[in-house]
Amino acid sequence: MALPKWTEERTQQLVDAVGSGPVSQETVKQVAVEMDTSTRSVSSKLRKMGHEVELASAVSTKSFSDAQESTLEAFVTDNSGQYTYAEIASSFEDGHFSAKSIQGKILSMELTSHVKPAEKQESVRTYSPDEETTFVNCEAWDSGAETICKWFDKGDSIIVHGSLKNDKWEDKDGNMRYREKIRVSTFEFPPKGKQKKQDAETSTSTDSGNFSSKENVPEEALPF
Repeated sequence: MALPKWTEERTQQLVDAVGSGPVSQETVKQVAVEMDTSTRSVSSKLRKMGHEVELASAVSTKSFSDAQESTLEAFVTDNSGQYTYAEIASSFEDGHFSAKSIQGKILSMELTSHVKPAEKQESVRTYSPDEETTFVNCEAWDSGAETICKWFDKGDSIIVHGSLKNDKWEDKDGNMRYREKIRVSTFEFPPKGKQKKQDAETSTSTDSGNFSSKENVPEEALPF
């Protein structure tokens, strides 16, 4: 059903209903019901007229009252390390909040160190050790990176060659962290894939920017 248009009469009725100050989402909802329209239409019209309207997203995320936040903080700190997020959610406010909401609130209050880590469930292996996949971060630079972005989509197969690098850094808690990644020097399209990749099996050097064609690569696709 089409929403009614904002005639001069309806616009004046809207202005009279909200007044001159900031408009809350609660007021928007009441006016929308009275004027038989949507909250989005009301909010949009008010903003076009220069009114300050509370964002709907701000209301949806504001699920904890100040009193509940204080109670949660006291509960977490008084029982430091005794409960997981799921256990806190089931005990707090008669289970009114989900474990996800509790986790988000505790994270925003920087109290995660007081939460007991959940026990990790062992995954059931449905494949042999030889079939296990190892995920390694890769980085490519210069024209090689541009070519990869052009020819590959997320989830596509790619054959890369490069050197293994070990990154080392100190996190905010002073702990040393380590991560391995591959600095891609050349890459190739796999033997099978999308038609455009079958027609453009290519390898490239990300250091020198050299691009060599193996077969049937359109000249306009070359990155130079």
